[in-house]
Amino acid sequence: MQAFGLFPFVRYVLCLIAGILCYQYTAHLSVIFMVTCWAISFCCYWTAYFFAPNRLFLGLLGQAMLTLLGWLMCYFQDSTHQANHYSHYLPQAEVFQVTIDSWVEEKPQTWKATGEVKQVIIGRKTVATQGSILLYFDKKTVALPRFQTSYWLKGHPQRIAAALNPAEFNYQTYLQRQGIAFQCYAKSRQLYLIPSSTTGFSVRAWAFRANALCDKIFTTYLSQKSSRAVANAMILGLRDELDTSLMQAYSASGAIHVLSVSGMHVGIIYQVLSIIFAFLLRKGIGGKISFFCLVFSCLWFYALLTGLSSPVLRSALMFSMFLVAQLLNRKQNPYNTLACSAFFLLLWKPLWLYDVGFQLSYLAVFGMVFFQPLLSKLWIIETKKSWIHQAFNALWQITTVSIAAQLCTFPLTIAYFHQFPLYFLLVNPFVIGFSTIVLCYGVFFLLATLLMHSLGISFGIKALATVLHYSIVVLNSTVEFTQQMPYSTLKNLSFSPLEIALWGFLLLGLGFLWHSRQYVWIKINLGLVLGLWVVHVGQVWQQSTQYRAVLHYTKQGYLCSIITGNQAWIMADSTLSHEPSKTLTHLNNYLATNGIQKIFWYKNTPEPIGYMPFVAIHQQYFSCWQIDKKTLLYLHQAMPQQQLRLTSLQPLDYLVLSHKSIRNLDEIAHIAYKQLILDGTVRPWEAERWQQQAQQQGIAVRWLGQTGAILL
Repeated sequence: MQAFGLFPFVRYVLCLIAGILCYQYTAHLSVIFMVTCWAISFCCYWTAYFFAPNRLFLGLLGQAMLTLLGWLMCYFQDSTHQANHYSHYLPQAEVFQVTIDSWVEEKPQTWKATGEVKQVIIGRKTVATQGSILLYFDKKTVALPRFQTSYWLKGHPQRIAAALNPAEFNYQTYLQRQGIAFQCYAKSRQLYLIPSSTTGFSVRAWAFRANALCDKIFTTYLSQKSSRAVANAMILGLRDELDTSLMQAYSASGAIHVLSVSGMHVGIIYQVLSIIFAFLLRKGIGGKISFFCLVFSCLWFYALLTGLSSPVLRSALMFSMFLVAQLLNRKQNPYNTLACSAFFLLLWKPLWLYDVGFQLSYLAVFGMVFFQPLLSKLWIIETKKSWIHQAFNALWQITTVSIAAQLCTFPLTIAYFHQFPLYFLLVNPFVIGFSTIVLCYGVFFLLATLLMHSLGISFGIKALATVLHYSIVVLNSTVEFTQQMPYSTLKNLSFSPLEIALWGFLLLGLGFLWHSRQYVWIKINLGLVLGLWVVHVGQVWQQSTQYRAVLHYTKQGYLCSIITGNQAWIMADSTLSHEPSKTLTHLNNYLATNGIQKIFWYKNTPEPIGYMPFVAIHQQYFSCWQIDKKTLLYLHQAMPQQQLRLTSLQPLDYLVLSHKSIRNLDEIAHIAYKQLILDGTVRPWEAERWQQQAQQQGIAVRWLGQTGAILL
């Protein structure tokens, strides 16, 4: 406990995190009750502090206060609890005043942005409101919206749908944690542009303009799309031009983080600036102040260039705290400083805790602080012997940084992304080196270009751009070469929350064993290894004996998966089966969490594919499957009436209809079935009409657009 007292902010941030996590499960509790509890704990703390000080009792009260504070911060930052949130007026309001408050993202058919709802019109009355909304503008009829552009929007915002397939990414929860619960699609006839009346200086507006100007520079001087896409993604955080093949190459090499402006980029700039200006730290207090001002200014200038994106903002704040601690000449405990930055960031934005980038950034930095010094001692290189020894030492230090970061982040990366790059140890030192060059030179290129344009000089800019282009070509070639190597990536991996926790404790236990060399840590680590083995064996046994069939929700057509053991058969209509990569976006997480090693696509061909756990008949208008003694008939196209009447094979367990199959339920009255299912192609108004007909006829009906995927 005495050693733990060296970094008190670790305790503080853990209590705050506990409160944030509790809010997810206790959000229904009365805020008055929670405020009362906090006030009581506050009064008890200070009463005990002055009249009956007891370290243990005071510590427990303080931790209770921070836990309750985490809950309350989540509540007060959830704008839907506010009485003037626009969602409370949705049944009556049809006209909304929205102001764009984010970067506008280009999609194939739309412009995507978030907006703040300032006012709503109800009848002849205007009501001031607040709250964010997700907006999609039709590209064919609406010009590119800009930051701080305001519109009167006539429409009916829809609640963002929850994930409708098992283990699918829940976009609804993701946006709710950003304060967004509704979305709206708008065409030009629904919009009225409000003339801009914005006055004064806005930091975010300046940041967005700076970001757009830098994007224009890259577009002008980097003619090759792949180089321009990487430069925009890596330096400015704009990923619109990245193609799928390039993303897959970076993912396979374990370098996908390079293409997202993140804490790593800010860390690189911080380290490079620290090396360049290290001489100032040896010149007394004046040098320290100069060092602080230079590095602090450069970090926040880069944050502005990226449009103040959340990952860069978090990292800039974190490293700023390191700079402040260094300036105040405080004895730095890196764990305490790291926890301090996380504490204040979560106090400001508590739901950042659920952000994947936030989690991975802090775990990576913790790994570098905790494990890198231990790993670097495994090979001590005498740098004084020659420059070759210095080069090898630099390469070894980069390698240990990569290993340390990967050690702490791999449980989460497997849980979130279900893959692991096998060659990260070989590739990451080169990727880190080349990405450092590209990032630093790219920022220098932007500054040099802006300066030369302001002085009216154009000579030499193309030469500078050529150097940047070839630097990116070398980086791209490195990751593409890695992708082509055999077994570059292990896929379809999965960790349960229990496995993530056990891995985390095991890594900490190994680190403490290395530090303390105490026998007790050997016993603890052996117990954790045994726990991991038991969980893994249980999971392998469960997956080897599993058998299930699921009818999935898609808007494009039918999609059914049948899992037996570690194999999966996928049946889909022609639209989906011709584009397996897009289809698997609905299934990737589901297949990975079930430990699927082999995937077979049933393309309605007569030849068997190994052991098929079903019987299938496919015709032009319908498909019929028999799965585990249950029969399913899928009508996916409108059939001639005469042929439809002949489609009565036997009493069915399930009859599935697409939106093109029939006009009303009377057409299928002759077919005997136990349950009627409407697939994802059925539109809401069609589903409502058919559900009413089914209710009148006493038929059990389920619509995938409402219930989600169905376990058959």
